[in-house]
Amino acid sequence: MKWLLITFTLAIGVNVASAQPCRDYNRMGTCLALMNREVMNVYGQSKNALLQANVVNSFSVTLFGDKDYKFIVCSETKFYPIHIRLIDPVSQEVFYDNKDDDYLESIGFTIEKTRRLIVEITLLAAKADIKDIGQDRACVGVLILWQKVPKTGF
Repeated sequence: MKWLLITFTLAIGVNVASAQPCRDYNRMGTCLALMNREVMNVYGQSKNALLQANVVNSFSVTLFGDKDYKFIVCSETKFYPIHIRLIDPVSQEVFYDNKDDDYLESIGFTIEKTRRLIVEITLLAAKADIKDIGQDRACVGVLILWQKVPKTGF
């Protein structure tokens, strides 16, 4: 019975450890370099995930009004470019598609009223042959920064 309990505990520990290989990825590498230039706050809905190349992934985010936001998306070098789209969850209208801007990895905008958005991300891995990489998955970080809209004028 004791061995069963030890085996069960180790199995859970290994499973939990392997389930988070990309933890805090959005605070490393390219994301970190871009973040260090900003004086904005890190938003609690920032995400990290292990994504498969050429598979569309999405998550929902609520953005509060009267704030400036910046989304910084980063991954392992061979998995660029990263396709990012911001979509209205009700009308399915695409608000932004970075394909129109040569797949920029950072997007800045202002939200006037609180709203929900769907963030859609696809690793295109256009510069690498999956055979060369040895795998078709990579860590992706979505760092969301925010600040209050500054008052302008005299």
